[in-house]
Amino acid sequence: MGILLIISLLLAWPTAGASILIFIVIATIKKIIKIKAKQYDTKKTKAKTNLLNGEIGYPSWINDKEKTDIFIEAIYLDLSRKNVPLHYYKEIINKNESARTIFYYAYTLEKEGASFIEQELAVSELILSLWNKEIEKIKSKRIHEHKKSISQIAKENRRYKIEKIRDKNKALNFHYMMEKKKTRITQQIEKSKINKKSIKVSFQQANDYYNTRDPKISILLLYNEIEGYGESISIKINFFKINKTTEKVITLIMLLHTKMRDDLFLHLSNGSIKKTDIVGDDLEPSLLTKVLLKNGK
Repeated sequence: MGILLIISLLLAWPTAGASILIFIVIATIKKIIKIKAKQYDTKKTKAKTNLLNGEIGYPSWINDKEKTDIFIEAIYLDLSRKNVPLHYYKEIINKNESARTIFYYAYTLEKEGASFIEQELAVSELILSLWNKEIEKIKSKRIHEHKKSISQIAKENRRYKIEKIRDKNKALNFHYMMEKKKTRITQQIEKSKINKKSIKVSFQQANDYYNTRDPKISILLLYNEIEGYGESISIKINFFKINKTTEKVITLIMLLHTKMRDDLFLHLSNGSIKKTDIVGDDLEPSLLTKVLLKNGK
């Protein structure tokens, strides 16, 4: 009686009856889809578990070339819609180990009652998840390299700043040292009995500290006519380095220049008038002292 009543109502109101019928059909389809989706997920879960537990085999259609080609092509089409590169899919299919894993998975799916289409979808989803993991690895690696690069740049910047500070300190120290030496040497010349016209001392500017081609201290010794040469002679002694012995050597040169001008010229020039430019860094204080003592007797 109840069913007859519902049918009578539907026939009595054709428009309303059609709407109710469509609603019932849609609701039923939704319910069926939901049930199917749940069943599909259950099949995938059990198939993966069985595969991880070592259950292997091949699906019933593996020897059917046409069906196997359809399986491979269907997966490719699905993956291409999901932006998985073809080369990645080919790499999996062409490697024996990964290809076997795919077919083992299809086998466990089939064993759980999955249809051929469900097997295709499940395998496609598996490959998609593997590709997404690869993407995450690449992103993670790039982020790590980017952070490493930023860290390296920061370290280089710190090193550069430290070196810049050190260079600045070196320049300041050199300037301070040169000023002190300039003052002391100038005072020595002023206090000594040296004819001020016979000696000239010049100093390198502090801002030329890194210029290694020019001397840092130059001493020009001037001689009037020397016996055997018949003309005015000058000796230039250049110091390219500043160290602990530099000032001592300069002091000895001034003493020798005061006491034995001609002999000093002959000693430093080694008897050759051509050698009038001398590197002061090569002069040993002990040798100059011996010359001074020998001629002082």
